[in-house]
Amino acid sequence: MSEDFPQRKSVRLRGFDYSLEGTYFVTMCTEDRECLFGEVTKYRAIRESPLQIELSEMGKMVETILKSLPQRFTNIELDSYVIMPNHIHLLFQIVGAIHESPAPENIQVPRSLLSKIIGYFKMNTSKEIHTTNPNVQIWQRNYYEHIVRDERDLNRIQEYIQNNPINWEQDELFV
Repeated sequence: MSEDFPQRKSVRLRGFDYSLEGTYFVTMCTEDRECLFGEVTKYRAIRESPLQIELSEMGKMVETILKSLPQRFTNIELDSYVIMPNHIHLLFQIVGAIHESPAPENIQVPRSLLSKIIGYFKMNTSKEIHTTNPNVQIWQRNYYEHIVRDERDLNRIQEYIQNNPINWEQDELFV
């Protein structure tokens, strides 16, 4: 690789097969953290949370494709998700995974199921959004993932997803 360009560090767990059965927590951000998918608004009626996400047309397109993932990838089950104005948190399970044998050293390693799912999702949401907004850059390169370790970890992440709209105003990373 040329010395002019820094080499990107992988955030993936080295040696882990991301096609294995398990629960995965994924975060994807919009390019430059631009608020494309909607806005956090106050409820008009009394409810559990004082805030809600009001999805834009782009946000609705994203949600439609997100909900269709289990039809495209029949070995995943959506657990929970939240579409925020400039990022998405997604929790899902891979069940009945397909294990690919390791490729010989001189052959390119096949993409993991997780990267195929995220690649499909980003490509199709971009394609759909570009039908009405052709010049918008949708996604930041890459994504953050976390392999859910146990029930306690799962509960913590589910709570985090549920409370993400409430924490929006304090979240310096995304505001």
